[in-house]
Amino acid sequence: ATRTLSFAPKHNHGGYAVRHCFAATDACGTMPPGYADMCGGAVCPGRQDSVHTCVTIRVKRCEFVVRPGQELQSIAAMYRTDWLQLWSHNQQMLHPDLDLQPGSTVHIGHQYFVQPYDKPADVAARF
Repeated sequence: ATRTLSFAPKHNHGGYAVRHCFAATDACGTMPPGYADMCGGAVCPGRQDSVHTCVTIRVKRCEFVVRPGQELQSIAAMYRTDWLQLWSHNQQMLHPDLDLQPGSTVHIGHQYFVQPYDKPADVAARF
């Protein structure tokens, strides 16, 4: 059997980098030819198999992957900016809405909203 694990980061996950570990164990194990139908019954001649693996998931900063139905205006709203600002970061985009296909990447640019008492050096260190 094959299982698929998918991960869709949220728009504010830029810079996310975490190692995730998984373990998978089957219920019956590897069985000799001809015994495949017996796994769910009382007889299970196979041994139990386990697989352990770890993956590191990294989400790039300042990039957004388009999902079905999204337009530049709706993406801009997520980042509290306007579509013209996003379009200016995407020189390859000839038309702001016609070029958006699911799975394509939109460059967001450096988005940071200055907080009270922020120092220029501290803001620069974030980028």
